[in-house]
This record gives sequence, C-alpha cells and structure tokens, in this order.
Amino acid sequence: MMARSQIVKELNTYLAEYYSSITQQRGRLSIVYKPNISHRDSGDVSDKFITALKRVAAKEWRQGKTLVGPHRDEFIFGIGGNELRKFASRGEHKSALVSLKAAEAQVLFKRTGIYPILLLDDLFAELDKNRSTNVIDLFDDHCQLFTTGTSLDYAGLGQKSNTLKHYTFMVQRGDITSS
Repeated sequence: MMARSQIVKELNTYLAEYYSSITQQRGRLSIVYKPNISHRDSGDVSDKFITALKRVAAKEWRQGKTLVGPHRDEFIFGIGGNELRKFASRGEHKSALVSLKAAEAQVLFKRTGIYPILLLDDLFAELDKNRSTNVIDLFDDHCQLFTTGTSLDYAGLGQKSNTLKHYTFMVQRGDITSS
C-alpha cells in the first residue's frame, strides 16, 4: 500500500503535463489512490489489516471471497476535479490512458535509467488528427513505441514526425508493406 501510494505520487508529477500536451486543454488529469484499508503510516498498516481481516472473516467465509486487501484498492482518475469514469468522453479516456502510459514510462526511466519499449494497441482510436499527432510528439524523442490500429491518417501524422513515416508498416491481406 505504501509503494502504491508512492507510485501514484510519482505518476501525478507527469500526468497533468502529458494530458495537456495531448489535448491542448488545461484540464488537470490526476490519480487518487484509495486503499481498501485506511492507515496513517507504514507501521499502522499491518495492525489495521489484521483488524479488518478479523472483522470480515465470517462474511468472507460465507461469500467465498476476500473482502479486505490491496486487491480491493481503487485508483480514481479525474480531470479538473471530475471523475473520469463518470464524466469523460471516449477521446478524453483515450487521452488519459496515453498520458498514464507516458507517465509510467517516465517513472520507469527515472528509476532505471532506461526507457521502456511501449506497446500500445489501437493507439489512435478515439483520437482526432491533432491529438494523434500530439501523442506521437509525446513519445517521439525518448521511447520506442509499437502501435497497432485499423485506420491511421498517415498524411496528418507524417507532417510532424519524420521518424514515424519511415517506420510505419501496413498489413493488408497478409502482405506487409512499408510506407
């Protein structure tokens, strides 16, 4: 729980900037970590956990599942104070997801000194041409990025990113071509 709290803090240092970079809007993306067990500090966690387990033991036995623990923690994503899952459009969801992946890559780099290889399936779905280009620019300088998609506006994306054009492959009817 303490490690999750720390990683959320680290991710939040990047999320708003990346989201704004993709959307060109001021909506501040952030994550709030809500552990299943409230605690004040790391020493307090084990006592609270044991107490909570004892409190729900009979109920867990009857239901045949665990009701207390880190698997029940929540991560609440919000944009400008509004909960993402309740108020955001599909494009905002996708922009938030890509921002999270970029933030994760940055945190991994800070911890290891190596940028991860990112695999993003259907990256450009739900994104307009401007946001798609901004996504490429977000990763262009420092990450190796593999993406998939069923449709892609190569002309619009190619205008801002020369490297993308040289490493774009199309698969049509089983044939692979480079464009």
